[in-house]
Amino acid sequence: MLTPVHAPGGARNSPYGEESFVGEEMNRARAFLSRPPHCEPPLRGQHTPAASPCRTVIRTVRRSPHDGRSAATIGRATEPDAGAHRFAERALRLVLEVLDHRRTPNQLRAVLDQAVIDTLRSVSATPVPSRSLGAALLGPVRIQRINDSNIEVFGTYTRGPRVFALAGRLSPDGRGGGWRVSSLQVG
Repeated sequence: MLTPVHAPGGARNSPYGEESFVGEEMNRARAFLSRPPHCEPPLRGQHTPAASPCRTVIRTVRRSPHDGRSAATIGRATEPDAGAHRFAERALRLVLEVLDHRRTPNQLRAVLDQAVIDTLRSVSATPVPSRSLGAALLGPVRIQRINDSNIEVFGTYTRGPRVFALAGRLSPDGRGGGWRVSSLQVG
């Protein structure tokens, strides 16, 4: 059954006609609604009730000796030296130049292991459909130390609107503190 709902103050007009009708279920539901919160600032000269004080949360000190860090990173630098990062960016940029036929694979002998050069030579000789998208542009490169002597390299490169991935491993060269790319994966 529908019952008429009247506007406050006895007025019976509503924006939808003379009277608005709402089912009994709606009337019962309205009886249980609470008042909406006051979200706007008070008008000038209007008295507002005192706000309740904010509840403060007191954090307790962790009682275990573990401070939240992994045991593998305590006392060890997580970021390898900046020289390795610069080398990784330069090496990956040179690899992309070989893939774009702007450089020959033999020019990377100082940077790549011979097995990686041979693989790169065979990959650059085969036609790849993504080369038609344009030149490869190197994106962000990250490095992560694997152990005391090896560093993992990973990053992205773009060709036109597409984004591709690169990954490899840097190993120390035997000539005194430098790096070499010992493995490479180009996606």
